[in-house]
Amino acid sequence: MAKVTARISGVIVDNFYDDLFFQDLIDKGVITPASRFIFQVAQATDELEVRINSYGGDVFSGNSMIIALRSWASAHPKAKLSIVVEAIALSAAANILAMAPKSAHVSVYENSLVMYHSCSTFTAGGPGAHKDAAALMEKVNNSIISMLEDKTTLDMAKVTEWFQESRMGWLDAKELVECKLADDIIDGESAPAPHIDETIEDSKLVAFYQGQQQLLANFTPAATKEASMPKQEEENKEKEEEKKDQQPTQEDEGKKDEGEGKKDEQPTQEEGKKDEEDKKECEQLKQENAQLKQELDDLKQQLAASQEKIQKLTAGFRHTPSAQTPTTFQQKVEALKGKSPADWDAAFIALMKEDPEGYKQYMNKK
Repeated sequence: MAKVTARISGVIVDNFYDDLFFQDLIDKGVITPASRFIFQVAQATDELEVRINSYGGDVFSGNSMIIALRSWASAHPKAKLSIVVEAIALSAAANILAMAPKSAHVSVYENSLVMYHSCSTFTAGGPGAHKDAAALMEKVNNSIISMLEDKTTLDMAKVTEWFQESRMGWLDAKELVECKLADDIIDGESAPAPHIDETIEDSKLVAFYQGQQQLLANFTPAATKEASMPKQEEENKEKEEEKKDQQPTQEDEGKKDEGEGKKDEQPTQEEGKKDEEDKKECEQLKQENAQLKQELDDLKQQLAASQEKIQKLTAGFRHTPSAQTPTTFQQKVEALKGKSPADWDAAFIALMKEDPEGYKQYMNKK
């Protein structure tokens, strides 16, 4: 069977993201669900290549990927297993190098970088919850440190410092080979790995891009197409336009005058048809205008009827005003008849502030 390539790109996430909803992110290499990687590994029988270009992510998802690699190596002892670090293998992605089967051949590029650091998490709850989370993170860190101690020649005192809070341990290509995390350096600098094997023609992908090209062609403006014409074709077009602009011959003028005379004598059938359509459209607009006018008149009548009802309903809502010019506080209050409740209240408050004595007498009478 041909070589199978399993890719770890972008951010390592749990199995929840291995869904059609996230298919676009997976195809573009933005995320790598653990279940997707494990499925790719399971397809290999004779040769498996793992290519890493990842910032890391969920440590437990990374651990399940490592277990899949180890299980595969145990089940296929004679098969070839190779790991290639492209630009980066950080955090949980770096753990794969530390915990990968010892039979794996690890290659890096000249500008590849690997980084180790302490895991991190969020907790909610009391002191006990935070203590439990801290104990869990310590176990995770210790397992990685132990693997690095077993597999590499790194100074373990220095490695332990990498796993302190807010610390990082970076290793370049040369250091990776020296400490036995990598076996060799690939000539040339690393480049982002293609997310789709270029040797395999995906009929759906080809159809998609062909469809996009056709859409672009359909929406290409005529001016753009003309601008893309070769220079020679443009010059020929200009010459043809200049010939058209030249003085017409006497014969042409005669034909032109004759044609214009015939045109003036009687409108063509097409022009008559257009005039008929214009008349129909004008008549339709008139009918619509009349209908709108009638609707407007109906609305005006409804408004007038509503105003009349409001006046009848609010009649006597407040005290009847005195026929005389209001002088006392009570007369001024009676003069507020006809105002809306909100306006009446505002005017009453103004009167109360203006004539506090009158207000007291008015209230005492009440």
